[in-house]
Amino acid sequence: MSIKAKSVSGIGWLSFANSANQVTTLIVFVILARHLTLEQFGLVMLAVLINNVFTIVFKEGIIDLLIRNDDQVDGDIRPTAFWLLLMLAALCVAIQSGMIAPFVDHFFSADTSVYLAAMAPIIVLNAMSVVNLANARKKFNFKISALRNFINGLLTGIVAIVMALLGYGAWSLIISRVAGAIGSAVILWYEEPYWPRFAFNVRDARRIVSYSAPILQFRLLSYLSGRMPEFLLAAFAGPAALAIYRVGGRLIEAVNSLLLDSIANVLVTTFAKLRERDTIEPYVRVTSALLAILVPIYIGCGAIAPQLTHVLYGGKWAESSFVLTLLSFQIVPALLKVIAITLFKTHDRTSKLRMLGVRDIILSVLFALTATTGSPSIVAAAVVIGAFLTCTFYLSASQKSFGISATWVVKGGFPYCIASLAMFAMVYPLSGFLLSHMPPLVAAMVAALAGAFMYTALILVFFRKQSLDLLNELLFLVPSRFKKLFVKHEAVSAQDERS
Repeated sequence: MSIKAKSVSGIGWLSFANSANQVTTLIVFVILARHLTLEQFGLVMLAVLINNVFTIVFKEGIIDLLIRNDDQVDGDIRPTAFWLLLMLAALCVAIQSGMIAPFVDHFFSADTSVYLAAMAPIIVLNAMSVVNLANARKKFNFKISALRNFINGLLTGIVAIVMALLGYGAWSLIISRVAGAIGSAVILWYEEPYWPRFAFNVRDARRIVSYSAPILQFRLLSYLSGRMPEFLLAAFAGPAALAIYRVGGRLIEAVNSLLLDSIANVLVTTFAKLRERDTIEPYVRVTSALLAILVPIYIGCGAIAPQLTHVLYGGKWAESSFVLTLLSFQIVPALLKVIAITLFKTHDRTSKLRMLGVRDIILSVLFALTATTGSPSIVAAAVVIGAFLTCTFYLSASQKSFGISATWVVKGGFPYCIASLAMFAMVYPLSGFLLSHMPPLVAAMVAALAGAFMYTALILVFFRKQSLDLLNELLFLVPSRFKKLFVKHEAVSAQDERS
């Protein structure tokens, strides 16, 4: 199987598992949003946001080096990495429980600090599973990652839904997250076992830290910059404003986890197999294809945000629909950043990420200061503007480091972005009209189908050549009996154009 086929297969497996995971966690989110007050919901979301700061430490950095490392040439660094990860986990638990929890307890609520203490095992479990996950991904065995994510979502959903229906409120989310982490760790250790030697090589540790520290710093800065509006909303406007913003952005996060995270995981392995001089063409083609598929999905969600919010969360969260609509436009800079970051990581340019992360967080903090207004919608608009501005840093850095022209990237994705905006301009007012004449669920379905038809028609009519090139690029995914029909149709179309 070719690298391209393996990559698409990996995206498919991870997307399938993440879809099940996101469905269950979204169900839990919806149940809690309907049963808790805005204040209660905001407090538990604050605890989850803080815990995520420490869990993301183990998602990137060391795992990327383990995937790239050639054990036969560079030596086996896995034992050192394992014990280094455990030490890092112990440090994270100490900081979360000993420093941050008392601070949150003083300024917000004692409940939040208790939530943080209860979620500490998640940090340790994630650290213990990094080497196993790297081994699986290095072999392109994304089925194990998919199974792990599926079990995580299944356990999280079952525990949370049962506890929520029994009246445990916010604790249903906290306990379910711990249960999901335990289940995913057990599956990963069973399917891809790794028992480290009691060995610690200082030279390997220095190499690991040298490579992963810039990525870790960048990841933390990126997370904090991305979450800064929420932290500042909680600080200036209280937990209720945070809850409104979180509900508005939750669906976008679900789609991000389903698509963007899976794509990023697979591209690390894919780009690592390419030589640096062979990177430009695949980079531009991957970017164009992903923009063509993802931009209409996200902006389509924004177009039918009022119906989605009403159906999922109920009438008390109406203000969150404006947040969802605005945040949906963040997909363009978010996708461009994800692909650029992956490229830097796989070609030993991690030092660049540190500086990009610093710029990112500075600009994000400046725009996040709109949280002082206390309006979640204003904050969402500022976040989108900031995302487009920071994206220019990544495009510029990619051009300087790899010779990838920003013009090529923009030209490749321009048709699909324009078609998506035109689709939004037609569907958004249509969805409002439908909502006043139909039940919210029916209105959402009709508007979504109309949007899909409009987008397809727009790219086929106004951007026909680019659309056919994209279809040809993805032709290897089509079953053999349908390929002949497509090729025949393409030949007929080309003949018509010549005549």
